[in-house]
Amino acid sequence: MSSESASEHLQVIRTLMERSAYYRRALAPMLCLSGAIGLAGALAACVLKIATHQYFVLFWNCLGILALIGSYFLARKQALKDSEPFWSAPARRVTQALFPPFLTGVFFSLVFGMDSVEPATNLWMLVSGWMICYGCGLHSAGFFTPKGVRWLGLMFVATGIGFYLLASRIPSLQTVEICHYMMGLFFGAGHLLCAGYIWASERRKNAL
Repeated sequence: MSSESASEHLQVIRTLMERSAYYRRALAPMLCLSGAIGLAGALAACVLKIATHQYFVLFWNCLGILALIGSYFLARKQALKDSEPFWSAPARRVTQALFPPFLTGVFFSLVFGMDSVEPATNLWMLVSGWMICYGCGLHSAGFFTPKGVRWLGLMFVATGIGFYLLASRIPSLQTVEICHYMMGLFFGAGHLLCAGYIWASERRKNAL
């Protein structure tokens, strides 16, 4: 490792330590936004009766893009409020950590999205893959953010694997409705629970 690269790594670590409180404040609203979108999406999908591969993939990918754009918007808003640069070295590191797993999730989306226009039968595998990819992304980004993000990432990986193993043995879990419920439960309620934990821990720290 060159001296210039080592200096950059040290600067990133120092900046992350100095901004730990900032990341906690910015992270909770992002999780709330993602959770609200996930829950609303699951409800809307059931009401609209989205039941084909293409519509399922298109619907949830649009919601995912919306949540991603909203999260970066909230991060930028918080950075401006605290007079901090938005596209800083830590922000670039987090984005680089998220990119490979998210790209893998997009690849799975394309594969399943082109599969069929008939009623979906194996979307449970896609949902499992999304959970695992998303969990890997959160776990990687967790090295540059509060450690709770890593635990959330591990939860997504574990539940993604668990759902795959269960659904592969229990045909009643392979329905489109169950897939929508799983998306709402983990990408919706899971994010909201994590946001609540971050806010509660922040209040305890401020009370001390």
